[in-house]
Amino acid sequence: MPQVSLIIPAYNGERFITKALDSILHQTYSDYEIIVVNDGSTDQTAAVLQPYRERIRYIEQANRGVAAARNRGMALAQGELIAFLDQDDVLLPDKLAVQVECFAQQPEIGISTSRRSANFAANGPVWLQSLCSGVLHHRCPTATAS
Repeated sequence: MPQVSLIIPAYNGERFITKALDSILHQTYSDYEIIVVNDGSTDQTAAVLQPYRERIRYIEQANRGVAAARNRGMALAQGELIAFLDQDDVLLPDKLAVQVECFAQQPEIGISTSRRSANFAANGPVWLQSLCSGVLHHRCPTATAS
């Protein structure tokens, strides 16, 4: 089982989703799975994801909104840690390594966030001032009634 499950809800994401996936595939940390939930896209999202299908778990569902897509991804996730990534976000190459190490060093924490953002220029990403994105958190144990 992977340590980290990355969940990407997608809706009409043909323009940027490959950049998001490439940023995951170029991580320095590699013990992860990628789950993409296509939430009823009407554009070419499914087609642009075709070359990635061997490296991602791809699920299609009728459009029910981003929360339902994330929940569907959570239900399928196998990792101890869960990361949410929007279809138009990119990760710095060491993002997962840094956050996984943070959890290893401080097991009492339950959530970790990143605070960077990028815009794409013709020659690559231009890093902007801090913005909140890229949440990674521990999976909660399932509660049982007694």
